[in-house]
Amino acid sequence: MHNERDDPWCRYPGIYASMPARSFRRAWQVAGSYRRFNDPAHLVEPSRVRSDPDLLYSFVGSPTHACRKALLDLTGPRSHVEVVEGFLFWDPSSRDFELRRRRFAEILLRSTFVLCPRGNGTASIRLFETLAAGRVPVILADSWVPPAAPTGRASRCAGPRTTPPGCRARSRRSRHRPGRWGCVPVPPTSPSSPPTSCSPAS
Repeated sequence: MHNERDDPWCRYPGIYASMPARSFRRAWQVAGSYRRFNDPAHLVEPSRVRSDPDLLYSFVGSPTHACRKALLDLTGPRSHVEVVEGFLFWDPSSRDFELRRRRFAEILLRSTFVLCPRGNGTASIRLFETLAAGRVPVILADSWVPPAAPTGRASRCAGPRTTPPGCRARSRRSRHRPGRWGCVPVPPTSPSSPPTSCSPAS
């Protein structure tokens, strides 16, 4: 099965986009992406796609988690932070659906870094949209389990030690200096038997 729910039940084996780390069992669950997501460049006129982003970072989204609410106070000369209410990226009946999707895509494509905090679930579809657009995602989700790297081993992002209140970046101590981002391998876990039961993820 392929499960994209924000609150997945960990009873069955399959591919999960948003299974919390505390409930994840690598012996019978695989971390994956969403099956369908937009390449933001397809939503914007080619003449409006910048090859040299003028924004250092951006975040356009709803305050669905404490982590996101903390980001709304960020300011900077080359930043764009915008609150969105009453919009669901998967619901075409949302008010001004196409207009707001295009605006989201335009801001993302103007950005060097795109803040990708968790929402109702541990994952965020904007992470995969950011990668599709060739921009750099800044992942803010303690319990998110990343998909396996091409080598078959999971990867973990190493980042600055100072992060917004309400959530910490997925980080680990390494030779990277605070404030710099990179990827470091995580040793694979040993297989274990499927759990006989487990509580639903919150």
